[in-house]
Amino acid sequence: MKTASSLPLVVFLFLALSTDADTHHSAPETRLEACEVVPPRPVQTRAVVKEATDTLHEALAAARRIARADDRVSALGHIAEAQAQAGDFQGATRCISQALTTARSVRDANARAGALGLIGQAQAMAGNARGATRSFSEALAIAREIADALQRASALSFIAQAQVQAAKNRSSTQYQGIRR
Repeated sequence: MKTASSLPLVVFLFLALSTDADTHHSAPETRLEACEVVPPRPVQTRAVVKEATDTLHEALAAARRIARADDRVSALGHIAEAQAQAGDFQGATRCISQALTTARSVRDANARAGALGLIGQAQAMAGNARGATRSFSEALAIAREIADALQRASALSFIAQAQVQAAKNRSSTQYQGIRR
């Protein structure tokens, strides 16, 4: 016997604009149409996550061979975010640790600030709100010291984007962001 939770959800609603031929005014027209929404199957989801995890191991191996530190940090940050999305929080934490060590060795202040902003975003995704706050604070301190106004504005706006993305990715109770 099928339970209500095992039945597919059927959604009805369609809103379209039609034009009255005589007046050429648009008038809303509502029509009901059915579409079936089928929830994902857990077995398929696990297989996809396993495949993604294998791909991330390959990406991590490639990232470790990137010569330029700022490019390596960027790759590691993106990999850490993906690991967190796949539920591999330990892997994300290890990847973030490598990224932090590498980011602090970047000489260019703009690149270092951006790298730390990206790391903060990855930390928030992995559930490390305190680490994210520290990384964002460090990134902001570096960005505020950049002498060139254009580079400073670019770095600060990148960090702000990373903060917003981090807040969207984590619940507001887990990540509160930076307050002055």
